[in-house]
Amino acid sequence: MFQNKHSNSILNRVFGFFSSLLISLLFFGQIQPVFAEETKEYSIQGTDIQAEVSPSGSMDVIEQRVYSFTGDYRFAYQRIEKNPDQKTAPGRVEPYQIRIKGICEKDYCYRFVYPSEVNMTDRRANTPGTYTVIQDNNEVYVQWHFKAINEAKIFTIQYVVDNAVTLHSDIAEIYWQFIGNKWEVPQKYVTVNVNLPYGINDKDIVAWGHGELKGQVSIPNAQTVKFAVDKVRSGKMLEARILVPKMSFYDGAQGHFSKAQIEEQESSFIAETKKWLDRNSIFVNLQKFLVALAWIFGAQILFRYLFFEYQRIPKANQADRVWEPPSNLEPAIVELLVRRTRSLSTKSFTATALSLVQQKFVKIIRSDDKKGFFVKKYEYGFVKAKEPKKLTVLQQDVYDYLFDKAAKKEDILWFKDLIKYNKAHPSGAHNFFKSLEKSAFHQGEKLDLIAKPVKGGIFKKIAPLLIVYLLSIGSIVFQVLWIGDEYFQPDALLIAVTGLFIPIMLSFIAIMKSITGFRYTDKGLLETAQWRAFKKHMNDYRKTKEYPIDSVILWEKYLVYGTLLGVSAKALAQLPVNFDLNDPAVTGYWVGYSHGGGSTDFTNSFSGVSDSLSSVLHSFSTSSTQSFGASGAGSSGGFSGGGGGGGGGGGGGAG
Repeated sequence: MFQNKHSNSILNRVFGFFSSLLISLLFFGQIQPVFAEETKEYSIQGTDIQAEVSPSGSMDVIEQRVYSFTGDYRFAYQRIEKNPDQKTAPGRVEPYQIRIKGICEKDYCYRFVYPSEVNMTDRRANTPGTYTVIQDNNEVYVQWHFKAINEAKIFTIQYVVDNAVTLHSDIAEIYWQFIGNKWEVPQKYVTVNVNLPYGINDKDIVAWGHGELKGQVSIPNAQTVKFAVDKVRSGKMLEARILVPKMSFYDGAQGHFSKAQIEEQESSFIAETKKWLDRNSIFVNLQKFLVALAWIFGAQILFRYLFFEYQRIPKANQADRVWEPPSNLEPAIVELLVRRTRSLSTKSFTATALSLVQQKFVKIIRSDDKKGFFVKKYEYGFVKAKEPKKLTVLQQDVYDYLFDKAAKKEDILWFKDLIKYNKAHPSGAHNFFKSLEKSAFHQGEKLDLIAKPVKGGIFKKIAPLLIVYLLSIGSIVFQVLWIGDEYFQPDALLIAVTGLFIPIMLSFIAIMKSITGFRYTDKGLLETAQWRAFKKHMNDYRKTKEYPIDSVILWEKYLVYGTLLGVSAKALAQLPVNFDLNDPAVTGYWVGYSHGGGSTDFTNSFSGVSDSLSSVLHSFSTSSTQSFGASGAGSSGGFSGGGGGGGGGGGGGAG
């Protein structure tokens, strides 16, 4: 029997802890999309490039991209560079000759217009379904016009590179950047197929890929070289370099390399890439180690919470019900104990105000006549009844707020004026509530109900995790600075982000529980058990109608604490009472009403107070949150860094 209870207790703790974790996940998940509807952005969801190399040395290229637009877009552009970068020793000086053949969508092609007919100042103001081309010595600029609002479009650009092939002393080379490093956005799921002339021996083909190190180059047959990568990031390139026998072409641009020189150059690129990949792997292993440490420390936090720090509220008695308020503890402190949080709801204010009425310091009054233009209702308010002596700290705070601030030192404060004051002074209402929370918490500590926190306790618990996080962040920063953008691989970063997420959430929850919660003393546990049992009784009070309340003093306590514990004032007014409604204790301090009306008028009158108090509560609430390259058919390998000497490249964008 004991084992079952213990097991259930552990399960409840696990459920509660991971419920908090789930709420945290949902909270973080909801932050980002808040302004999503107002965002204008686009992405390239897929890129397919087909290149046909001719024996004449020319290359026909068809580039098809899937654009996804969010917002209103009217044009896109692409730049293709003509000159190989001489700083990378490309082995060629002659510029590439590029001709744009056309721009098409799925079902139709765009109409060419001369640059003089295009508005280049306001590029969005041009006629949809048209394109233009601007050539200079350095690049080809193509711009096309359309209308896209929150939709996807597939654009196909066709061009010819008349002298794509470079003829070196003993080898022919195709060296081309199919995606340059000047695109505005990344491109996903990129495939490039380069189709070679017929008659080439499959063993005489050698190919390398440059750019994203996750890319793959393969030679499926003697006529095709394929390049593929899941994503080409903005600022990165996809460059192809292919060697085939020189005799395969009868024309091409003049080069000044040999096959041996090219292979030596590629070997140096590969060696450099391997060196930096090895250095990347150091950080990957370091992050794996740090993640393992974080999970160990996170498990310790969870274990300590479940088995040592979690305080189970005991039952008050066998039925776990208490019929009368267990003590005269102030409402605000009761709420702290029952809710197990440092924050108060507006119910504490109302209950404390009602306690002032209960103790005859304040009286609730009603207007003589109903007021209002369309719906006429009585107005209610507070009036000073006698000189406030021996008020508690919390009562004094509420009393001063009501009559010194909201009533501006007058003796009467109508609820409608209190609402106006709260709305006109939201920061003042908020600050008052925060001070009330602090005061209630300190009073709970003084009464030995709330344990005083150990100085620096929470940070001592999570210090090992914080050290791990700092080491993780520091290693990533050092990796970026040391390795640089070209060879940096995000594997270590991904391991850190995914592996440390749960431990970070555990730390976050531990910190938040430390900030917003507290530990009970033994006395506080017993007191809380009594009040929770009383709350259950209040929620079940309709089941005990045959046992009416025969004491106005008890009824007043029900009203004060019932308001605090979530039972509406209207429902409290309907509690089964059995005392003289003409008793001055009632009529003198609890709402003026017609004596002849009996309990019905009393209920109706108090319902009016309920509605007015609800408005006050609302006004407070709104104021108070590998291998590299490929050689021969059937071979494949990864991309390397380096390169950059091929033609093409450039970039593109949309607007």
